[in-house]
Amino acid sequence: YTDASWNTDPDDSKSQSGYVFILNGAVVSWMSANQSVVVKSSTESEYIAASEASSEAIWMKRFITELGVVPSALDPLTIYCDNMGAIANAQEPRSHKKLKHIKLRFHVIREYVEDRDIKICKVHTDLNVADPLTKALPRAKHDLHQNAMGVRNATELKAAAPPKKPKAGPKPDTVCFYCKDDGHWKRNCPKYLADLKSGQVKRKMR
Repeated sequence: YTDASWNTDPDDSKSQSGYVFILNGAVVSWMSANQSVVVKSSTESEYIAASEASSEAIWMKRFITELGVVPSALDPLTIYCDNMGAIANAQEPRSHKKLKHIKLRFHVIREYVEDRDIKICKVHTDLNVADPLTKALPRAKHDLHQNAMGVRNATELKAAAPPKKPKAGPKPDTVCFYCKDDGHWKRNCPKYLADLKSGQVKRKMR
């Protein structure tokens, strides 16, 4: 998932990029940072964020492929974006001339899409998991995306955990300190009483 907030920094007028990669239900990579250039529209900021995410996607795709543990890593890696202008420019750059002034290094996403290393798809803004990496959100939305990332509150996890089962074994107060067997105390221990009677041990006087 990739997202951007346009012109969020009042000091330098730069936008905020964010992306998060999820593999098998767990976050494996994420980023939230100011963009390096000033742009003139939200589409441009979303396009740059998607380009930054695509470079991370290619590195991750190659790394996972070398491990050989995820067969689907050979398929195009899906990047979800909530801006149709950015998606269209990545897929069909000839029909969009407004982004020609963007630095060439950000257009690398077009090559990745053309080579089928990645595919960029539309996602609704409310379902974009990268949204909290670019701006502050209402509590309900923040919690929704947090759960989608697999992030949990440690206190809630502890409260939801099932109670621990008691360890099997004799209770401490039913263990004989003389013969070490369980089920009776020392004063009722047959061995202790027998040794006491034969004189092998002496009863301690209190």
